[in-house]
Amino acid sequence: MLLEARNLIQHHGDRLLLDIPILQVFEGDRIGLVGINGAGKSTLLDILSGLRMADSGIIRRLAPISYARQFGDGTNSAGLDAQLASEFHADLSAHPLMSGGERTRRRVAMALSANTPILFMDEPTSNLDLDGILRLENNLSARSGAMLLISHDRALMDALCNRVWELENATLTPYAGGYSEYLRQREARRQRVLFEYGQYLSERGRLTESIREKGAKAGGMKKAPSRMGNSEARLHKRETTQVQGKLFRSMHALETRLDKLEQKDRPEDLPDIRMDFTKTNPPTARMVMTCSDFRLEVRQDAGGSTRLLAGHVNLELRNGSRTVFLGGNGTGKTTFIRTLIDVWSGSLELPRECGQLRIAPRVKIGYFSQDLDVLDPNRTLLQNVMDSSVQSESTVRTILARLLFRRDEVHKTVSVLSGGERVKVALARILASDANVIILDEPTNYLDAYSMEALQILLAHYEGTLLLVSHDRQFAKDLADRFWVFKGHEILQFEGGWDSLRGIPSACHLFTT
Repeated sequence: MLLEARNLIQHHGDRLLLDIPILQVFEGDRIGLVGINGAGKSTLLDILSGLRMADSGIIRRLAPISYARQFGDGTNSAGLDAQLASEFHADLSAHPLMSGGERTRRRVAMALSANTPILFMDEPTSNLDLDGILRLENNLSARSGAMLLISHDRALMDALCNRVWELENATLTPYAGGYSEYLRQREARRQRVLFEYGQYLSERGRLTESIREKGAKAGGMKKAPSRMGNSEARLHKRETTQVQGKLFRSMHALETRLDKLEQKDRPEDLPDIRMDFTKTNPPTARMVMTCSDFRLEVRQDAGGSTRLLAGHVNLELRNGSRTVFLGGNGTGKTTFIRTLIDVWSGSLELPRECGQLRIAPRVKIGYFSQDLDVLDPNRTLLQNVMDSSVQSESTVRTILARLLFRRDEVHKTVSVLSGGERVKVALARILASDANVIILDEPTNYLDAYSMEALQILLAHYEGTLLLVSHDRQFAKDLADRFWVFKGHEILQFEGGWDSLRGIPSACHLFTT
């Protein structure tokens, strides 16, 4: 055994965050820690690593721990292995203007450089491109020590984890196997709870009906007929009283059984989503965007010099399609998207030498870019989404419920939400708006695995056109019906799902499975 915690208690304000009687990590354990945003996953790693004191509990650390924190600054260079730094394209010398991806690569390289028996990693794929994610997966697969991993990347957890810990309502529940096996077991548990709930309803109904029948029978027993003599009437009354007594005793026994019947709650089902897409005035054109011989450049300095990102680009965005835009960090995906949006909004007119980029009439773009300034922190979730919604309040509440905001949670103010929760509110705001073409730039960063699944279901029901920048393999596999791949100074277009990328030399090196 490498790590043990007992009777671990942690509060966040007046809320019980962690209540864990026992937790143990053994050599060879590769544990995926899952739970909704705000469940306490990062807090648990902080406590186990010694960076934070628990309210109460005993922790035994029997081996050194290295820890790649989600929001570490990535500026500490002590012990950074030069080979790992090179492999993850992490600068040996840190600087304050590092991007999110650069900081993540340094944090990952630092944690791996320590080569300790226990490794903690909190969202190590955030801001990493596919190449970086695959390098991380290969390195972690080759490690022999124990690992505790928080990640929204379901493919990564499936590839690495042999156990899953689910943190829910302050309680830690262990599951054997990887993430897919955990989902199977979780669904089996849900079906068992549904079965027990059905049995409970059946037994409650049976007891209630039996009580009603016996009560009606006891109350409906006839008095002695007037033609009976006194002795016969007394005998009839005595027999009736005896039978009624038996019926009432039986009825009371059934009532006692009903009172003692263990109540079972029905598992909560996600509501069906019914968005009225006609309210977005959708375009009728077969292609909502086309670019011909397009040249994408980025300005380098105030003097006007430019750098070529892509040339001779010929792409089509088909109406109603789900296109995933892939490519390494810094290749130009976001620059291309912002150029597209600027042309659509009329704030940019392309020079003739840059080719053509045409937007179909009636296109209304909704853009998610991790910039959450569109949210008013002093207003509620529901108010923020309704501000720009063309959908009914009932539909908006359903969208929020699908994103795991339930019941009175929609009345929370945005100011009290976590980063991942704010991302979900911003996404709900776009989905409920009059946008008929939605562009999402890395929408899955900072979402937990549950929220990833919920967002995926919502987008699968969306009737408009989707353009998504994502490095999450499972997300791309399950949603995309076509791909754009940024490669060198080209943007390649592939029709079909994930398998359309296989066997294509210019793209296949980016992918595994």
